[in-house]
Amino acid sequence: MRKGIIPGVGVFVLFLIYLLAGNRGTVSCILKEERVTLARRDIVPFLETLEARWKRTPLRLVIAGKAFEVPKDALRIRWNIKAMKKKVAQGKRVPLLVEWDEEKAKALLESLATKTLLPPQDAFWEGNRVQQARAGRRLNVEKALHALKQSLEDWSDTVTLETFDVLPPRVDTSEVLKSRGITTLLASFATSLKDREEDVVFNIEKAAASLSGYLLKKGEVFSFNAVVGRAEKEDGYRKTRILANGRLVPGYGGGVCQVASTLYNALLRTEAEILERHPHSGYASITAYVPPGLDAAVSYGSKDLRFRFPSQDVVILAYLREQELVCEIWGERENPVTTTVTQKLLKLAKTGEAEGTLTVETVVQRTRSKDLRFVDTYLIPWDFASEIARCLSGS
Repeated sequence: MRKGIIPGVGVFVLFLIYLLAGNRGTVSCILKEERVTLARRDIVPFLETLEARWKRTPLRLVIAGKAFEVPKDALRIRWNIKAMKKKVAQGKRVPLLVEWDEEKAKALLESLATKTLLPPQDAFWEGNRVQQARAGRRLNVEKALHALKQSLEDWSDTVTLETFDVLPPRVDTSEVLKSRGITTLLASFATSLKDREEDVVFNIEKAAASLSGYLLKKGEVFSFNAVVGRAEKEDGYRKTRILANGRLVPGYGGGVCQVASTLYNALLRTEAEILERHPHSGYASITAYVPPGLDAAVSYGSKDLRFRFPSQDVVILAYLREQELVCEIWGERENPVTTTVTQKLLKLAKTGEAEGTLTVETVVQRTRSKDLRFVDTYLIPWDFASEIARCLSGS
């Protein structure tokens, strides 16, 4: 068991520290990021008083988003006051050096590893949908023990443990797709979730789950709204900010358009025939996951994303990966299409004290498919204009 004890300091060095303390019989050190000056005879009583107060606050362990409170006495945690006294006497930053019952700590973490276990999920067909394989995870107890002690030395009472082992599924998604003749990844596109609000990410994950795994037969028309459905409060979506008439307003389902836009950009890299696509009425930071002109706004009953594949069956997958939303299109044979996207800023003009309009032309050239050309106009916050111009200029 690691004690964390610093080797003894020579008499000469202690004498120098004694002189530098600035006051006979006192020493100054950094304790919990604060400088403390103590009489030497008071070091041990001071540390013992702090320890007693510290023990009254339970440890809060956060594992996979779940919080657990643990009384410190349950682990028989105690301060190594002898070693900490030496740190104080040296006038240094004093870490919290602890000793505990290793077996009790390990038993606790084993119990929490079981409670937070995420089993792997094998891929399988459910009707005409494929349920994707999902890796599982389990807390690595040995690594968690080390991480916990390191956090305690930094005086943390709340410790997030992220030392997981990955548990792979036995049956991968690609294996299950092959059973229906779906063998090839035609295209993939990802958009960032970085700095997105928690409720927006919730909505994105919910919409992606409604979409993912869909088997689209050759020639069948896919409707985003028909598959994903409405995105209102009663449908289980959360309230966020949405764009309405070009401006940000409170509303339910913010984030669903990011799923539609991510899917749309994956489709542009395939032979898909785009039958319906709409831009947003405005462009702002909440829609900057794709450049203006490459978004796909959806609103149940009015704006839809519709498409079909003329020559093969495909499967659509949508899922979150770390800080990204990923959409994949899988098909029966190699992708026959090479895509080139060209964008041109046609107009950027201030129309009010804090607003402006943006007009952008987007040309999508695809081999063996008809070129697509869109001219989209957006209402924008003017303080966002320079960033938009940089985005479209590629700088």
